[in-house]
Amino acid sequence: MCGIAGYIGKKPAQNIVLDCLKKLEYRGYDSAGVGYLLNKGLYTVKVTGGVDNLKQALQKNATPASVMIGHTRWATHGKVCTKNAHPQISENKKIAVVHNGIIENFLQLKQTLYLDGINLVSDTDTEVIPNLIMQKLKGKAYTIKNVLNALNKVLPMLKGSFALCILIDNLNCLFIATKFSPLVIGKTNTGVMVASDIVGLPQKAQVYKLKDNTLGLVFKDGFKCYNFNLEPVILQKLDVKNNGLDTDINGFSSFMEKEINQSPSALLNTAQNILYNNALSYIPKNAIESAKTFFICACGTALHAGRVLGYLLQKYCGIFCVVDYASEFRYKNNFLDKHSFCIFISQSGETADTLGCLELAKQSGAFCLGITNVYTSRISNMVDYCLFTSAGTENSVASTKAYIAQLCSAFLLTEWISKVLGKNIDYSYKDLLDVALCLKEDYYLKLQPVVNAIKDLQSLYILGRDIDYITAQEGALKIKEVSYIHCEAMPLGELKHGSLALFNNTTYAIVLLTQKELTQKVISNIIEMQSRGAHIILITSQKVDIVVDFCIYINNKKDVFSPFVATKVLQQLALLLAKQKNLNVDKPRNLAKSVTVE
Repeated sequence: MCGIAGYIGKKPAQNIVLDCLKKLEYRGYDSAGVGYLLNKGLYTVKVTGGVDNLKQALQKNATPASVMIGHTRWATHGKVCTKNAHPQISENKKIAVVHNGIIENFLQLKQTLYLDGINLVSDTDTEVIPNLIMQKLKGKAYTIKNVLNALNKVLPMLKGSFALCILIDNLNCLFIATKFSPLVIGKTNTGVMVASDIVGLPQKAQVYKLKDNTLGLVFKDGFKCYNFNLEPVILQKLDVKNNGLDTDINGFSSFMEKEINQSPSALLNTAQNILYNNALSYIPKNAIESAKTFFICACGTALHAGRVLGYLLQKYCGIFCVVDYASEFRYKNNFLDKHSFCIFISQSGETADTLGCLELAKQSGAFCLGITNVYTSRISNMVDYCLFTSAGTENSVASTKAYIAQLCSAFLLTEWISKVLGKNIDYSYKDLLDVALCLKEDYYLKLQPVVNAIKDLQSLYILGRDIDYITAQEGALKIKEVSYIHCEAMPLGELKHGSLALFNNTTYAIVLLTQKELTQKVISNIIEMQSRGAHIILITSQKVDIVVDFCIYINNKKDVFSPFVATKVLQQLALLLAKQKNLNVDKPRNLAKSVTVE
């Protein structure tokens, strides 16, 4: 999940690489570092903390180097400290590597290096890579040809995933390689860049994306690529209209606040683009009609969008759906076959576990549909057909408007499948226009008394029935992510089956009530919790005659659309809690935006 950058060209590299790393900081911000070539020497600068700390360190030691690699880290192997920051270098200080991914067999490789007399100093999996290259170059000159041959031997030894950018002392080029991790090249008039994501490249760059199992050489005026047998590979130039990152906070207190505010436009843009392009009509009808089971796989917030989609397909289309964590589904006996219709949801389109499930589905002959926000992602390239959301860039780690866009695609997809199967449905895409209007309402003032009451809690519960339980799961995730309060989502009907033992007069429970036919059952559950002394925060679109500690009324238009507005209320509650506790709402501890490793 780390971000890697590289530049070689006619300009000093320092500001170019730092700017790229800043745009990639959503991928990790535990530590950062650069490596560069200058006066026939290889140098590194590494710091703990984010890219701003790295900028300060380099301001004291500005370099005119025109060849540089950089890294911003999300720690997987080894604690956060400078020795574990990237670049990782070889024992002889001649090879520097920045890495995104995980080397699963690094312990065995470390043992091999140790037996060869090579001592490693970090706790990372990455450090084996420069030292393995050094080992294969033993007794040989450090030439481009010899390094390529060494990489040709080393890369097959690495089990797991990697995107690599490598500097070799005295060689005026970058070596790159990728397997199951994203890497793109951007070519401009003044040089060539390498980055983990298109957003890190200059806006006017010619963009090329490396396929899996590709090895490359990058020079100041171009690049060459090979497969792992060193046979030439031609990269196709991508048609990228805008690879810029929206980095203007526009007067908001955080990107999360800004992006919650952009939810109505994310919904409308997604609906308009899907409908204007007749995107749903390209899904083969026979794949829908012949499917015996629909499988939906995703992680985190995208999984909750998948659960809403599964709920809708079962409710309106009579389809049997299996919705599961991608990280669990891929290791089960999952019964995939040619009669399976598989849906994979990922905001980035690069989520490692979801990609693993996609590969299994393709091997089984299943029809594979992707839902993602990124046109150039691996998921969009691998599926049989992809439905694109139009949420725009999300800078904050906690997903907000992208989730709303995924919900929109779920409702539109369900409506289309119901038509294909001849099923009745009680909403249309026009209803989504009303939902967008409802999403314009803010709840900050109404929520502030709630925040004052719960900000110091160690634990909190969100409960609901039916589709409200799915919304509770997404709301609990948001509160955990940004406020660090343990927040557990539970189905209301399960309270008496054990969880009620935890309730007393110090307990706060957020209850969702948006489904009219369940009103009396939910009220009974509320009374049940109150009889144990619990404090109730009710979020509802229904008229209720019950006294609770706090009540937030929302406008839904139709009960089935409750996940949109109720989710926004919970997003704003999470934001206010984090702000009240003076936390960095956009960069929560221990997290990164795009999970590209298992």
